[in-house]
Order: sequence, then structure tokens, then C-alpha cells
Amino acid sequence: MLRFNHIIFAVAICLIAADFLQAQQAVVHTSRDTLRAGDTFELSIVHRFNPDADDVIFPDSASFDDPFEVRRIQRFRQSANRDSLAVSLQFFGTEDTLISGLQILEITDQDTAITSVHPVQIYFRSTLDEEAQLRPLKPIFDFAASLLPWIIGALVLAILIWLIYRYREKIFPPKPEPVEEKQVEIPVFKNPLQEMESEIKKLRKDYEKGSADTKELYSRGTDIIRAYFEEVYQFPALEETSREVIADLEKRSSSPELEGLTKRILTDADMVKFAKFTPDEKSRSAFIDTLLNFRDAARTTDYSRIRMLQARFEKKHQINQNPEDV
Repeated sequence: MLRFNHIIFAVAICLIAADFLQAQQAVVHTSRDTLRAGDTFELSIVHRFNPDADDVIFPDSASFDDPFEVRRIQRFRQSANRDSLAVSLQFFGTEDTLISGLQILEITDQDTAITSVHPVQIYFRSTLDEEAQLRPLKPIFDFAASLLPWIIGALVLAILIWLIYRYREKIFPPKPEPVEEKQVEIPVFKNPLQEMESEIKKLRKDYEKGSADTKELYSRGTDIIRAYFEEVYQFPALEETSREVIADLEKRSSSPELEGLTKRILTDADMVKFAKFTPDEKSRSAFIDTLLNFRDAARTTDYSRIRMLQARFEKKHQINQNPEDV
């Protein structure tokens, strides 16, 4: 009775070991084993793994080096403990090659099991016929060549070139150089008010077409009035902060209306650029209207300033323009 129990125990141990070995078995197949250079073939690996494994890592494209090039890799889950890998390879070898070193990793919390894939032999087959032979090279014959015609031709060419160079002025008479008439450019006074109005109209047109977004609308609007201040009031408005621009404007005795419109334009622009404020359509349209109101106020307030700038420009360039065109 005791011996019968030992036999049953040994059989159970063998079955468990066989099941464990089968669970970690890796079977490899190839569609072809004899290849020419440039042929493609399929390699498949079927692996039965431990269902308790956290992850199973198959060979990737880095596992296949020269003379093989990986064209495609696909992985399939056939069952809860069975995976397969299909690899499409292209062969570029010139001799028999062994695919070896492929491993499958089973990762658990406590350990990593490694299953080695059986090596695969690939046989090379030449594209040339085995019985074909290379034809012998034809003998090289020496031909007698005389250098005298070449020497005579070179001398004639040299003499011809020298004659052309010697009498080049008679053969190719120089063309008379055209007399350039110097045109006197009369400088034109650029009216800052007209330039500001043109930029505002262009900005409004770009905004209505959609080529200028909200940030560009407010940024270009403030740059327009800052450039106007630099031309008319002669202070670096483009380099100053909004507070500095308003302070310099008050020092130069501009109108309260112009100062109020300036504060409103710069404040709205600072809210958009620095406070990340997103105005609605009504606010954006109101901003354009404020720019137009600034233009109208500047036309009245800065008439004398612009006229004085024009007079200085005419005196500097000694020209006479109409100062009333403001």
C-alpha cells in the first residue's frame, strides 16, 4: 500500500513538471528556409506562458540584425496563456545564416523567466545558375595613335585666340555707355495724421476679413498711436510703458479728450496682453471705434503741431509745400 502511494505521488510530480514545461514552451516556424538575396519570408513564434505572469515580452525589431530587415511585426493573443508573434523579414545575405539568440521574457512580481527560442537555419541560394560560367575577357588590342594632329590643332587654336585678343577692339568695338540722367528726388512730407488714419483703416479691414486675431488687433492698435506720438510729440512712446506714455502726453499739454482716449486704448490693450482678458465681439468693435475717435480728436488737437512739423521739414529741404494739407 505504501509503495502504491509512492507511485501515485511520482506520477503526479511528472504531470506537474510536464505541464510547467509545456506552459513555457516556444515553437518557431518559417515559411521558407532556402532564400535568395532580396527574398521575403514569414517567421512565427507561438509561446505558451504562465497565466500568472504580469507581462510577456517578445523579441522586437532590434532582435533581428544583418542580413535581415524587419518589414512588419504583429502579435496575436490566441488564448489566456498563449501568444504568437508574426514577423515578416527580408533576407539580404550571401551565405547560410542562423537566426539565434531570440528570447521571450515572462515578468512577475518576484522573478523574470526567460524562454529561449530554438535557432532557425536559413540557407542561401545564389541567383546564378550553378553550372553557369563567366565568359573569358576579350584580349585588349593596342592601336597606334599619332600625336601630331593634336599638336597642330592646339597650335592653330592658340594662334586664333591670340589674334582675337590682339584685335579685339576692331572685331568687337565697345558700345558707347549711355548717359544716365540724374533725377532729382524731391522729398515729400509724410503727414503723421494721414499715416495713422491709413493704418487704422488697414487694421479694421484685416480684422473684418479675419486675418487679424484679437491679440493682433489690440497690439497693432496701440502701436499705431504710439508711433503717432513719436512723430508728433517727439518722445519714445514705442519703448515706454502705458503709464509713461500717458505721463509724457500730459507734460506736453495735449487735450483732455486725447488723453482720455489714449488711457482707454492702452488700458484695454494691457488687459488683453497681460491680464489674459478675452473681449467679446462688441468690445472689439468698440476698440476700433475708439481708435477712430482718437484720430478725430488728434485732427483737431494736433493741427498746429503737425503744421509746425511740416514747416520745419520744408525749411530743412528748401521746398515749398502746402501746409494746409493736414
